[in-house]
Amino acid sequence: MSVTVTVSIPTVRPGTLGAAIDSVRRQSFSDWELIVVGQGPDPGLRQVTEAHAREDSRIRYLHLDQMGVSSARNAAIGAARGRIIAFTDDDCEADKSWLATVVKCFEDDPQLGFLSGALIAPDISGHWFAVCPNIHPDELTYDPVRDADRRPARYDFAGANFAVRSDAAQRIGGFDECLGGGAPFESSEDLDYMLRAEAEGIRLRSTPTVIVHHTSGARYGMKAVFKHRRSYAVGQGALAAKMTLRGDPRGREWMGVFWNDFVSTFKNGRLSRSPNALVRYLYVRKAYRDCLQHDELDIATGRYKPRPAARA
Repeated sequence: MSVTVTVSIPTVRPGTLGAAIDSVRRQSFSDWELIVVGQGPDPGLRQVTEAHAREDSRIRYLHLDQMGVSSARNAAIGAARGRIIAFTDDDCEADKSWLATVVKCFEDDPQLGFLSGALIAPDISGHWFAVCPNIHPDELTYDPVRDADRRPARYDFAGANFAVRSDAAQRIGGFDECLGGGAPFESSEDLDYMLRAEAEGIRLRSTPTVIVHHTSGARYGMKAVFKHRRSYAVGQGALAAKMTLRGDPRGREWMGVFWNDFVSTFKNGRLSRSPNALVRYLYVRKAYRDCLQHDELDIATGRYKPRPAARA
């Protein structure tokens, strides 16, 4: 039996998963199903989900032995019964009106295929070393066909808060399982997915009215912040290489942007930022070169071909 919305939560964190599930159960819109996709050996993921499922039959649990947020999202897409598929993460809590606003956006624009919203970070200003991804998008609609692939500069997007029509998801294809948390290249799977939606001519909208709170998304301490930034840089380099392999000039252009960011911080005397900018560029460049030299791209699907032996 179909429902209006399938919600996908990939998870590796039993400690924060319950709050994420609770936020879905509190939604003002009720015609939804929730698919929680656990990964790895932790039995707590199943236990947390099944405790909620005993109280709410709209909740299902899937388990994958392999790690990877992209693999988990693909499993949820494959099992989804909703006409709309909404994505969030296990360290987030959705605003009570999240799904109601998502559904209204799609109802207001029958041609809309892809919707992204705001990701609100907690206050981390009192910490010396802390980072938390957040997104504050403008209200924009982008039609790649109408706008000749000129995406507005203020169009923004994060994998922890977006939704697609199920038919658009079929056109885009699955997430690239070589990108994203738990994969060889640990980020940029969401941007890659959006770029492939753009390539399919799917109409996209960003709006600050679709709200998810990144409640437990902050990473504290020098080691955690460095790991976060390194992961983002490696994924960005892999995605830039992927664009280059597909003949998209933006891949090589992005490499220039990272280099220019380092140069400008140094020239403008922002010495405290210069080491971070240099380290980011070096990680981006290494991933970019590794992909061009060693990784294969399936042009038909727009996804890297996994090479486990090369990355063991």
